[in-house]
Amino acid sequence: MINHFRAMSCTLLSALLLLSGCAADQPPLFTYTLHTYTSAMPDSLHPHTRTADADYAASFTEMGFVIPGGKDEWQYEMAESITDITESFSDKEKWGIDEDSGRVFRIVLNQRAVWSDGTDITADTYIDSMKQLLAPDKQYSRALPYTVGNAAIFCADDYRRSGEPLYTPCVAPYGEDELADYSFDLEKNKVFLHLTSRAMTLTDEYSIQDIYKAGYIDPALYDRVSGQADVYGYIPVTEENKEDIRALAERVLIFFGLRFHEDYYKEMLFYRTGEKHPSIPFTQVGLIKAGLYELTYITAEQISLADFLACMTVNWIVHPDGDGDSLTKHPSYGPYQLVEVSGDHLGYYRNSNWYGWSDGRHEELYASESVHCAILSDEDAALLFERGKLDLLFDSANGLCKASARVTGGTDVQTIRYLYDDAGWREYIKDRGGYPYR
Repeated sequence: MINHFRAMSCTLLSALLLLSGCAADQPPLFTYTLHTYTSAMPDSLHPHTRTADADYAASFTEMGFVIPGGKDEWQYEMAESITDITESFSDKEKWGIDEDSGRVFRIVLNQRAVWSDGTDITADTYIDSMKQLLAPDKQYSRALPYTVGNAAIFCADDYRRSGEPLYTPCVAPYGEDELADYSFDLEKNKVFLHLTSRAMTLTDEYSIQDIYKAGYIDPALYDRVSGQADVYGYIPVTEENKEDIRALAERVLIFFGLRFHEDYYKEMLFYRTGEKHPSIPFTQVGLIKAGLYELTYITAEQISLADFLACMTVNWIVHPDGDGDSLTKHPSYGPYQLVEVSGDHLGYYRNSNWYGWSDGRHEELYASESVHCAILSDEDAALLFERGKLDLLFDSANGLCKASARVTGGTDVQTIRYLYDDAGWREYIKDRGGYPYR
């Protein structure tokens, strides 16, 4: 199975470090180094551009609005509170809110949160960063959680698609008892494939990327095809790549229990209409500054407060100076700051400007003074863990983590089930509209 990322998200990291703080015989605060690992040296930890396997490395330097605080509970971090204010919101018509769509949430930010260099983090930080994330000329894949699914921001997708060429399925969508029109001529028209779209006529539930992550498509084949996508994710079908795309289509159809057929293949393809998506200003996007430290977050679809909080464990902010693309210039607003980058490890030391060291709520959560994150294969990590050289060992296929006795404060190695293992998180989120694959 192709794992979305190698180790764990910020929510899981917090849970494991909480374990280390709960042990009766734990080391004193800030006296030891946590030894952990990841599978590859990330190119960037920038929240808009990094690949999924860099999420773990970034989780030491970032915080979500909330983190898990126990069963069905959330602990507020970058937010002081999040409330559903839909009923009292006075401008429902403008923002498309009715009985069937849209909710309004007031996010009160943590005023103690600052960047590692002391720069303030305010509502403007969030607004400006979201505008960068949704920039139509960038088409960042990291924007998808905020443009697709029931936690998507109102009009965020329309803003992100401003000026985008319009595409439509080669086979028009049809109902269960309707006849499909398969008359589209693939030989006479230029057609395209899209790996992350769920607008294929073949299915409105899965994208090709989802099927790839389920292990049905050879990684080398997927990489060859995905590398040909334009900025909007569309891949033209040409004489040069036709065999690869048909081979990929066969694997997609196997996922649905179907043999390859030209008609089914057509249901996976798009053509360009010649028109462009209307351009809209960012002022129409449902993320609004409500005060110096307050945001109004308007969703396009219905979502409960509990499910919304589950979507707020990640963050999108970037430093106002634009730093973050380089590993050596990665500003932190979490408990640790990246201070050392070498060929075989990343080194972190506690961020002295992090609010959690002095707010009276985190004494038992983060016990280590520093973090040594080695770049290791699973096999090498297992060997080093057995030798007592690593504190954590991940089994992402089964959603398990082994924690050393030194971390847990006990006498034996403990096995912990991920709070949000990769497969479980995907299932949880799929049931709630598709936000987000992290």
